[in-house]
Amino acid sequence: MNPTELQQVRSTPLFASLTDAQLDCLDGGEVIEAPVGAMLASEGERTGFFHVILEGEVRATRTYDRQSILLGVNKPGNYLGETMLLLDIPWVATCRVSKPARLFRLDEESFWQMLTSCHTITRECETWKVTRSSGKSLFPSAPWPPDWPTN
Repeated sequence: MNPTELQQVRSTPLFASLTDAQLDCLDGGEVIEAPVGAMLASEGERTGFFHVILEGEVRATRTYDRQSILLGVNKPGNYLGETMLLLDIPWVATCRVSKPARLFRLDEESFWQMLTSCHTITRECETWKVTRSSGKSLFPSAPWPPDWPTN
């Protein structure tokens, strides 16, 4: 990564607390660009990637009874794929870019290296996973869930 990309990655909530000494956590990562319509993952597929959204939007959908249902819109600062890598399961939704995106991407090996060498990131991933699955924000002043449709 070049210095500009590194700064953009470090500006995301997940990586904001990293010190210069902890930057090895990001080894193996790359910044990629994805146009509208690009599919990051397809429901039932194993991609082996973890993504952090730097710019743009990614919509998550799932097929129920032959209909595509919007599960949520992921915006800059959100990340995707950690649950599938942690649980070693296929993607439970299709994730498609809905606004031109820049993403920080780690392959599975680099993802596990990041988790084992940077405990602050491991803790953040676990906190986000619990928060997301409970449907409640740990930060009461923040809207939760952000831009997700309600039933």
